[in-house]
Order: sequence, then structure tokens, then C-alpha cells
Amino acid sequence: LVECSKGTYIRALARDLGEELGSGAHLARLTRLSSGRYTLEDAIPLSEAERLLSTGRGREILHPLDEALLRFEAFRLDEESVERVRQGQPVEGPQPTQGPLSRAYGPDGRLIALLRYDRERTIWQPRKVFRPHAANA
Repeated sequence: LVECSKGTYIRALARDLGEELGSGAHLARLTRLSSGRYTLEDAIPLSEAERLLSTGRGREILHPLDEALLRFEAFRLDEESVERVRQGQPVEGPQPTQGPLSRAYGPDGRLIALLRYDRERTIWQPRKVFRPHAANA
């Protein structure tokens, strides 16, 4: 079992171990057990996904978009700032404490955008703006 970060080449690791042992090596099988907060137990078989999609029930297997963004801090925008962000304009907000990216939510709690903090201008610039129905599916 190898626990690693993104960008790790497991097949190359097997090859390198084989070279160090002087015997050569390769992987017979590779299974990803988790990625971020999702584990193999969270997965569903492809046949089940196809069945749900073909019967118009695909939404049952979708996770909210912001689940994938939970590693970023978050703050709420007022309505005026929501409109500015939707038009690609920068907005004011709190200084970041964890990094330059943050989730931005509207007053109603809906995910609006992923913002990047510009330290020189002390503003938040929209990096990715989500359509209302896409972000909260």
C-alpha cells in the first residue's frame, strides 16, 4: 500500500524498486483506493451509473460541487458583490488565512465562485464562476 500525493508515478516506483533490487519489476495491478476525501467505498459500479443515467436519475449519484472544494476557506458575499463576481469583476473580502484561493457563497448560501486573492491590490478576483444550477446540483 502506497500513500502518496498527486504527481507520484506508482508504476515508475515499481520499476525503480526492481532496478535497486537488481531484478526488474512491474505492476500486475494498480487500484486507487482514495482521492482527496473520496474513497473506493464511495464509488458505484459503472453499470449502476449507466442505469441511473439511462432512466433520468443521474442526479442521484452527483455530489454537490463544493464538496470538491472544501480544502479552500470560504466567505459570504453580499448581493452587490455576487453580481460583480458574476460579471468577472473583483470584490473586496477578508484577507486569506490558508492560501490564495477561497470559495465564495451568496447571501442564500449558494456557491457562487472560486476566487483568487490579489495581494498587491488586496482584492478577490474571480477564478471560476459557477452557474447557479451547476454549483448547487
